[in-house]
Amino acid sequence: MAREANLTREIIDIIEQHHGTSVVSYFHRRAQENAEKSDESAEVDARDFRYAGPRPRSQEAALVMLGDSVEAAVRS
Repeated sequence: MAREANLTREIIDIIEQHHGTSVVSYFHRRAQENAEKSDESAEVDARDFRYAGPRPRSQEAALVMLGDSVEAAVRS
């Protein structure tokens, strides 16, 4: 979508990088709860719920990542 909107390369990089390699906690936690409810002994692998990255490579991308994390914490 960013390319279709003709955004600059810098903005596209930030969009791609702002989640880094963090875990999508909400879905990971739900998968763990579902595994516990169904008595599965296997642990849920956090790697299955991790963003592919890359980690932020610029200060701007890192700031957007921090802002996104703060927003998620405030909303939860």
